[in-house]
Amino acid sequence: MIGGDDTIADVTAVKKLADGTVIKDMDARETVISQPPGAYPPVLRSILLLKNHGTVTVAVPPELAYGDEGYPPKVPSGATMVYTLRVEDVKAESVSPDEYKNAVASKKQEERKIMILKRSRPARLMTVGLLLVSAQALAMEVPIKITGTIQIPPCLVNEGRRIEVDFGDVSVIDVANKRNQQKVSIPVNCAYAQGHAYVKVTGTQLGSNTNVLATNVKNFGIALYQGEGVSTEMLLGNGQNNGKDSIGYRITTGFTGSNSGTFTFTVVPYKQGNDELTTGGFTASANMNISYF
Repeated sequence: MIGGDDTIADVTAVKKLADGTVIKDMDARETVISQPPGAYPPVLRSILLLKNHGTVTVAVPPELAYGDEGYPPKVPSGATMVYTLRVEDVKAESVSPDEYKNAVASKKQEERKIMILKRSRPARLMTVGLLLVSAQALAMEVPIKITGTIQIPPCLVNEGRRIEVDFGDVSVIDVANKRNQQKVSIPVNCAYAQGHAYVKVTGTQLGSNTNVLATNVKNFGIALYQGEGVSTEMLLGNGQNNGKDSIGYRITTGFTGSNSGTFTFTVVPYKQGNDELTTGGFTASANMNISYF
């Protein structure tokens, strides 16, 4: 009980209110009480109406007590929060003064913490952010997968200059004659020369001949061979892959030295089929790349 004879009288007043008695300007069946923001919780589960010097005050259980005016808290006039109390919700319950005061003191301590946080909003936000990051780091372990490819840089072929081969005049009736083939030797400089050397030649292929470059003349091309002579074909196309780029085909002959050496290959005019060739100038072009793998 709250204490004193006044409490008994107040409980009696509540019972009369439940019976339909009008106390001052309050309707017995539905009473509107205005309260300041934060003075009481939005839900009043257990309410005791008291007569205190002609004014109406509200006492609530400890877990719902948010008042600042002492015991019991007064309902101030001109407030901004409004609660509607229905007669069936009114119960003649009470709490001890110590329980109520402890609840009020606990609430005031919480409100002081809130005020401190509001005054230091940036710091609070930063702290919360750090806490969230820390919580995330502690909550789970994220695996890290690192991938990549260690590659060998390509060699510098012919000092970066164009490779030019001039056949001069070639007889249309003697195209594939051995005397028309030409040997070409070019300098090759490699920053890294571990593994095997590969040569990649890309250009337009003549028909199904995998080592013959097509020229501007129909059915006429230039056959390519590694080293000196025509025993080892130098194939066109991408060839093998080093994990990222195509590097062509392995050099098995014609390459001397390692970091700094010479690559020799042979080019031979090539006629496809039995049709007569058209006379006139001819050209063919390709790109060459040498690298180690």
